Amino acid sequence: MLELFGSVISMGFLDSLNPTAIAQLLLLLAAIKKKRNIWYFIIGMALCNLVMGLAVYYGAASVAAGLAFRLKERFPDGFFAVSAALGATLLFSGAFMLIRLILKGANKSPRDSKAASAAEEKARLDKRGARLPSGELSPLPLLLMGGVFCFMELTSAMPYFGFMVILSASEPSLPVTVFFLSAYTFIYILPLIAVYLGYRRLRDLGPIKRLESALERVSSFILPAALAILGSLILAGLLGG
Repeated sequence: MLELFGSVISMGFLDSLNPTAIAQLLLLLAAIKKKRNIWYFIIGMALCNLVMGLAVYYGAASVAAGLAFRLKERFPDGFFAVSAALGATLLFSGAFMLIRLILKGANKSPRDSKAASAAEEKARLDKRGARLPSGELSPLPLLLMGGVFCFMELTSAMPYFGFMVILSASEPSLPVTVFFLSAYTFIYILPLIAVYLGYRRLRDLGPIKRLESALERVSSFILPAALAILGSLILAGLLGG
């Protein structure tokens, strides 16, 4: 038990020092208007971390991987065709969206940009001058994004799998396993919670506002770039395999 407690604290802390997750959180904070909705993103990461831990511990992940491998072996042409279609769709969709964003920005003069920003800001205000949400991400997409980002990061999370090896060697009961995985997950998301709470307290400062403005411009390129990269990786894996 003492070894497990030590592993939870040490490896959970190492895993939590994740600049990629913190950068994703900051970009989403800049993109969404209801800042409190970022909790759904954090909860999505926590749920994925916990569920994947249980799946790895009880062998469900290896069963799913084996099933996918058998389907690939039994229907190689169909698997290749579906994967190629998915990769090409993601790649061309992301590239098309990126090109549109680039052309839209290139065709805008500084005066047009200022006028568009003023019109957008005016549209977000009601008669009393209160800001209205615009282009808001709903809770479900944020929850799913948190889960997907966490799942992608788990492929290279060495502290996480090191902890799973120690946990498996101890062979604890189900309640003890859930307890330690939950404790690890809490430590994992603790920096994200700290960044969000710190952002809420400091968001009215000039440097934070400038950072948020810069991140808001960058955030519109995240989804197209992610789609294009994911599609490229799928196609590269098919061609390489």
